[in-house]
Amino acid sequence: MKTRCLKSLGGLMVAVVGLYMLSVPAAVAQTSSLLTRSENSVGFSASGYEYKEPGVMSLKAAKVGFDYAATRAFQPQWPNNKANWFVGGQVRFATGHADYSSPSSGTLDNTPNWYYEVRGLVGRDFDQGSYVLAPFTALGFRYLFNDLRGRTSTGNVGYRRESLYTTLSIGLTHKAFLADRSQLHTTVELLHLIQGKQRVRVTDYNPLRSDVTLDQDSGYGLRVSLMRRYSKWSIGPTAEYWKIGQSESGGNPAIVEPKNQTLEVGLKAIFYF
Repeated sequence: MKTRCLKSLGGLMVAVVGLYMLSVPAAVAQTSSLLTRSENSVGFSASGYEYKEPGVMSLKAAKVGFDYAATRAFQPQWPNNKANWFVGGQVRFATGHADYSSPSSGTLDNTPNWYYEVRGLVGRDFDQGSYVLAPFTALGFRYLFNDLRGRTSTGNVGYRRESLYTTLSIGLTHKAFLADRSQLHTTVELLHLIQGKQRVRVTDYNPLRSDVTLDQDSGYGLRVSLMRRYSKWSIGPTAEYWKIGQSESGGNPAIVEPKNQTLEVGLKAIFYF
C-alpha cells in the first residue's frame, strides 16, 4: 500500500511540475513560425500508469519512456499559401514494474510491464494569423507485455499476457505564441481500436492446457498533451486514456479477457534536431 501511495503522489507531482514549467518565462531562443517544419526529435517521459478490470483486478506502475519521431513538412503553395501538409512517423517505448491487486486473488508486487508503439501520420497546418490549427490522422500498432508469473499473497499462480492493438486516430493541434514568443501546442486526439488481440499464456499456470489468443476488437481512447515549445526543445504534461470492451471467449475450458480501462498521466520533454 505504501508503494502505491508513493506512485500516486509521484504522478501528481509530475503533473504539477509540468503545469509550473508551462507558466514560467524562459530566456532562451524562441521559434519564429508556428507552421510544422521538417525535423527529427527524441522524447523522454515519466508517468504514472494504472490498468483496471473493474471488480476484477488493477495494475499500478511508475513508468519511464523514450520515443523518436521524424517529420517531413511540405511548403505551402499557391493558391492556398496558408496551408502546409506534413507527414511523420513515431516510435515509442515505455517500461516499469507494476503492482497487482485483486479482491479475489490477492496482491503481487513488482511485475514487469512494458509496451511499444509505432505509427505513421499525415496532417495539414491551417494558418489563422495569430494561431495555427493542425488536424491530422494516424495509423498505429501497440504491443503491451505484462508478466504476472509468480504467486500472489493468497497463493494464486499468475501468467503472462500480451496485448496487440491496431488503431486509427484523428487529432487536432492548436499552436499559438506566448508572451515571450515561445509556443503553446495543445493536442487532442481520439483513437479507435480497429483490431485487438490478447495472447494469454495459460500454460504458465496449467501446463496441461494450451495458450489462447482472443479477439478483443471493441474500444476507444483519448490522448491530450499541453507542450510549451522553444527553438530546440519542449516540455509539458501528457495524458492517455483507453476503454476496451470484453474479448470473445476461447480455449477449453473457455476463458475471456474482461473489459478494462487504462490511464497514464505524465511529464514529457522533447529535443529537436
